[in-house]
Amino acid sequence: MAQKIQDILTNDIPFLVNRKKNFKSNDMSEDEIMRAMDSDISRLAKSLIRCNLHELKSMFEKISKQETELLRESFNLQSSKKAVPDETYIELSKAQILASAIGQAITLKRELNRQSSDHPLDNNIITGGLFVAASPKPKTLKKYEKIDVDTFGSRSYIEIDRKKIAYKNTRGVVLSQYDGRVFLSVTKNWLLQGRPQTVELELKDIAREMNTTPSGGEYKTIRNSLDNIFATEIIMKEYYDPEIDGIYSTKDFFHIVSNLRWIARTQEEDGKERKVSITFHDRIYNNMLAGNYVFLNMIIYTELPTAFAKICYQHIIKAAVNNVRTLDIDDLLDIIQIDTGNRARAAQDVQLALTYLQDQDVITSFQIRAQGAKKQKFVDFEPSNWILQQNKTTLFLS
Repeated sequence: MAQKIQDILTNDIPFLVNRKKNFKSNDMSEDEIMRAMDSDISRLAKSLIRCNLHELKSMFEKISKQETELLRESFNLQSSKKAVPDETYIELSKAQILASAIGQAITLKRELNRQSSDHPLDNNIITGGLFVAASPKPKTLKKYEKIDVDTFGSRSYIEIDRKKIAYKNTRGVVLSQYDGRVFLSVTKNWLLQGRPQTVELELKDIAREMNTTPSGGEYKTIRNSLDNIFATEIIMKEYYDPEIDGIYSTKDFFHIVSNLRWIARTQEEDGKERKVSITFHDRIYNNMLAGNYVFLNMIIYTELPTAFAKICYQHIIKAAVNNVRTLDIDDLLDIIQIDTGNRARAAQDVQLALTYLQDQDVITSFQIRAQGAKKQKFVDFEPSNWILQQNKTTLFLS
């Protein structure tokens, strides 16, 4: 249970239950009582806005079930002309107040999220699946480890060749969804600065646009992430070039960030700088400048509870703004997973991810379709109107 909900149960609910009992002693109906308490419930709802939406929804379903059971118990007692015990009335009142507050919080949170879709992500990066679901285990990663003494000395690097992207990282890592959040924050600052090829920013600017609390530990993690991004070279096998208005396959490795420069300030030690200069590679920069990106919502992206959901979110948005309403599950799995793994279980993870996206009002509905022996082959979905409205100014490019 979220700490904020627990605090409300401990500190606010007992007071409001007593208030409800006082209203009842004045012969007010239940509807009249709840209307009289609307401002108190709205206050609780606003205090819950920063809670994770999935926690709120789960708690709402649990409390609503309790409320239904207690209402049925009270109704049966009253039908038998028996008095409803005080303990039952108190528990029912707790459930009613909390369910109403959480229900309002869910509505408010969704409305707030609709105002925050302004973090651009290059469509080519989405297509390639640059940011993976999770870093492979060391044993798995070992399979992709290589050594090029002439170029890198004795230090090993990782080289991975996937269906839509190949990349190598000289720090021996693959880019995670956390790295995706950092990159999204950089592109948001790119927009704020007027879309230059080189952006200079403080780590606190990145943390702010990541919707996280600035701290020494967070800065250290962000710094490490930027170094990992810079250390990654890629070949996008399906690359949209705005200059030719078409897709071609590149043959050369290039860094998505062509230059990363740490800027030391007074009394800052080497390795602890908190200001950075980031230059996008020409291909990434020209593509973004041409508008070949979609807007993601950092609050939603951060709150989605699984990496599968985060990746599905990117592809849902990209498909939606291109007027596509069907995704191939195998194509998604090729992007999500570095190793094939268990397809049936992974397909179930995709289905769960879509449920999370529906909770977040990214999609209004979805359906899994079969093909041949595969029971889970295609996903048909319907995006929410607000998603299309937020992205209507971007170009609909592959």
